[in-house]
Amino acid sequence: MSTPPTTHDTYLGDGVYAWFDGYHLWLDLRAQDPTCRIALEPAVLEAFDAFRAMLQRRLSEKPQEENP
Repeated sequence: MSTPPTTHDTYLGDGVYAWFDGYHLWLDLRAQDPTCRIALEPAVLEAFDAFRAMLQRRLSEKPQEENP
């Protein structure tokens, strides 16, 4: 696994920063002590995107008053 860079980070919110090293998408949880980092390889990122899309479909199928 490569060492994540410390520049070119994108702040996503809630203390989460993201960057791409050419292979992994890195997530850095700077609000935590100590800092927690995860590296998502392409297959895991695709699985995460599929999970997010499934949630979005489920939420869009619920009546509006049930959506948080």
